[in-house]
Amino acid sequence: MSKAHIHEEGRSGWGAPGPAEARHPSGADVVPGLLSLGQALQAALIVDAYGRVVWMDDALTHATGPQGEPFQGRPVAAVLARLPWLAQAMRPALQGKAGVHEESGLKAFVLPVFDEQGTLLGACARLQLPESSMGQVAEGGLTRHAPESLAHMNSVLRATFDSIAEGVIVVDLNKRVTAFNKRFLDIWGLTEEMMVDRDAERVLVRAAGGVKHPESFTSRIRERFEPSEQVDVETVELLDGRILERKSLPQRMGGAIIGRVWSYREVTAERQAEAERERLLREAQEAIRVRDDFLSIAAHELKTPLTPLKLHLQMLRQRGAEGDGASARHVDKSLMQVSRLTGLVNDLLDTSRIQEGRLTLKHGPVVLQELAHDVVSEMRLSSAHHRVEYEAPESPLVVLGDADRLAQVLVNLMENAFKYSPSGGTVRVRVAREDRHAHVSVQDEGIGIPRDQQAHLFERFFRARNAPISGFGGLGLGLYICGDIVERHGGRLWVESVLGHGSTFRFTVPLAST
Repeated sequence: MSKAHIHEEGRSGWGAPGPAEARHPSGADVVPGLLSLGQALQAALIVDAYGRVVWMDDALTHATGPQGEPFQGRPVAAVLARLPWLAQAMRPALQGKAGVHEESGLKAFVLPVFDEQGTLLGACARLQLPESSMGQVAEGGLTRHAPESLAHMNSVLRATFDSIAEGVIVVDLNKRVTAFNKRFLDIWGLTEEMMVDRDAERVLVRAAGGVKHPESFTSRIRERFEPSEQVDVETVELLDGRILERKSLPQRMGGAIIGRVWSYREVTAERQAEAERERLLREAQEAIRVRDDFLSIAAHELKTPLTPLKLHLQMLRQRGAEGDGASARHVDKSLMQVSRLTGLVNDLLDTSRIQEGRLTLKHGPVVLQELAHDVVSEMRLSSAHHRVEYEAPESPLVVLGDADRLAQVLVNLMENAFKYSPSGGTVRVRVAREDRHAHVSVQDEGIGIPRDQQAHLFERFFRARNAPISGFGGLGLGLYICGDIVERHGGRLWVESVLGHGSTFRFTVPLAST
């Protein structure tokens, strides 16, 4: 090293200028000289005359934390963001002044480097010294640390490396582990003993045992064992449910790649929060869609009976003015539309009560055959296009419940059977005993329900997609209300259907103890 020299404070030997006279190189390639001198001094950090990082050793690289890009050529203050005191310590050296700086017991020797013409080439920082004492730095007159100080410095550096939140491992081109921190061991469930042989392949195999997709995991890392400029950011899923973000970038010395650095950061909570946000967004979008569908259907359903009702009332008024008596037919039509409006409003009220937990039931003995017989007899009169069959055992089936609400369930199921059998056919109502339950079924020969929609039939505002609004009235609340009523009686309500071949709705209610 005859063309690059160290300049220490207070000395202007070898033709080197004082601090105020330091000059920058005029553009010649000075990196090889800096690297050569810095490595001879076992420096931890080498920067050029413009304060750009030329090289760092492994310990300092890990202490600075994972970098978003290679550190070579970047300002020293940016690279040493986690060690600002060291960046500050380099400033005097870049002005031609050597010195010793201490932070939390860790000392850094900073030395400016000049060429023979007195041009400042850069500066070196020494953080780690050999265990053996080597006297003074070549002609610099700086005394080396005592062994106990070196041990303390190494301890501080190691503590800094281990304090990093990410798990870091460094592998050289010979597939040997050159460095790792405690967080890396914790993430992968490894121990210091498992790392003794420093074999990267063995570490990889051990880690792959806890990964969901071990083949792609190992193949991806083995690709990066070879020298590569590529910087990767990927996600790794573990068998225990954790999610890691893996970042990989080349390790350099000067301009040469000498290994690879991997850092692992656990992002499980972040990804779960992201998935939860996406779920809530989907639910909100679905709620908006359901609301819009409901408003469209409700507007149609509430408007439909108003037009004929208005017409019949106008005709009644006209005939009254002409002195004719009120037409019974028009009165019946008007009453039918009023009943329809009343039913829609009642469904809305019941739904509101269910949501607020205010739907109350009366409890008393109910003979289910008698209730079903009365409902069937009344419903036969409401549809001239359907034949209604009724079947029930002679032995009384007594349940404890609300007769009006149970009748409401059966009426709704029969109305649906009529509504979704527009071509007529037979509607079969059966009451039977099954162990300790009464079983009621309503079967039709109508359009049926698609299999993928059957599980949603009992949801609020749901209407099967094969049931257009026109001709198939309702707000999609009836089955929702029926399901709640049956559940409150301790039973269950379900459907069996084949598209194009009709549907059978069934519900059970526990029998009263005898």
